[in-house]
Amino acid sequence: MSKTSALITINDITEGIMAMTDVPEEYGFRVEQLVINAVKELNLLVLDEGRVVEKKTMDSNYLLAMPSDLVRLNGACIPVNGELWPLTVERKIVPTTSLTDGAVTLDSDDGEGVDLVKEGTGFASRGGVNLHGYVFPDYAKRRFVFRNVNRSEVLLDYKTSGIELTEVTYVPTHAKPAINAYVRLYLEMNKLKPNFEIAYGFRDEYERQKDICRGVKFNMYEFLDAMYRTMIPTIGRL
Repeated sequence: MSKTSALITINDITEGIMAMTDVPEEYGFRVEQLVINAVKELNLLVLDEGRVVEKKTMDSNYLLAMPSDLVRLNGACIPVNGELWPLTVERKIVPTTSLTDGAVTLDSDDGEGVDLVKEGTGFASRGGVNLHGYVFPDYAKRRFVFRNVNRSEVLLDYKTSGIELTEVTYVPTHAKPAINAYVRLYLEMNKLKPNFEIAYGFRDEYERQKDICRGVKFNMYEFLDAMYRTMIPTIGRL
């Protein structure tokens, strides 16, 4: 990936902060860690650059390992007429699996792998039925559990930490002032005797810079799903 004026590396930001402050050189690793923390927070809460959409394939047990950089699911989707159509997040799915001769299996007697029974077609039935399926994000085990699906491929739309473990990490240049303010804030707060007036100044600057580069924070997929669940069919009127 070539470096452009729109992007800057974590290392460049770290070196810039070290050059512009009186932080001792031996604190370079601490500054870099604060820069990484700032990038993660901004990608999760603010930056549009934190969104990733990837095609993934679940296994025969309807399980899919979470990407290592995933911090929050926007939606597990399928393509419908060229658009992302999200599966419904259903937290009542039985998420466990069993082991048989060392292999991961599903025990239907314990509700594992059993499709959900959804009824939403009768008069005054509350909520709709997602004909494409349901998903449970199991963050503890870092995997997705799917039910009522008729395909093995899904499009994962998620928020990424933005941190590359094996490659150079780039962040948008317009996020640099927010990252600088975040680092200066926590450098001051981590002192034995922090100057709170200075710290509060960096805190206010960090919030101001976040507002400048802020993106959409709410999850539209889950908002629409929640709205659909409340719908009740009514008698047509002329």
